[in-house]
Amino acid sequence: ADPAAVHLGGDKKVATVMFADIRGYTAFSEGKDPEYIIQVLNEYFSEAVELVITHKGFIDKYIGDCIMAAWGVPLESEQTDAQLAVCCALAIQDAVGSPDRRFFTGDAAGLSIGMGLHSGPLVAGNIGSARRVDYTMIGDTVNIAARLEGVAGPGEVIITEATRSLLEDRFELQKKRPVQVKGKSEPLRIYNVK
Repeated sequence: ADPAAVHLGGDKKVATVMFADIRGYTAFSEGKDPEYIIQVLNEYFSEAVELVITHKGFIDKYIGDCIMAAWGVPLESEQTDAQLAVCCALAIQDAVGSPDRRFFTGDAAGLSIGMGLHSGPLVAGNIGSARRVDYTMIGDTVNIAARLEGVAGPGEVIITEATRSLLEDRFELQKKRPVQVKGKSEPLRIYNVK
């Protein structure tokens, strides 16, 4: 395809964004063979990505040991997007906690996942130049989801009030202390999905 023919630009969407990051990864990877580390990541990503796809999610990118995924892009259906995103997050946590898991074995057995999810408006589209284009998402909604992932402890699925409001009381939630995130004047109300 002619790179000049790619349309650059984005559209406003309402979506639920998930960041899923490996806890204990930095300490685990110290002194390990790079090939082994990549094998550990790929085994986990293979399982997690299948769960995202099964739950109708879109994999935006891998950021080191973190998966960034979204529901509502390229196609949106607000309420079910948030519900599918939370179901997916719980399915990934179930897979990590399963005694039969085929990833995080041996030296990697102590690894876990922390997740942050937030719902709201964002811009999704082709961003880059005529030479290299990525379909990706930008905006406050993405930044908040990324910051929440940083707040999540091992095994936690942290969601905002905005995501909770789309869930129709279908999940058991544990209220957490509101968090102050960069760029927001008011602390965010957050929950851990049990």
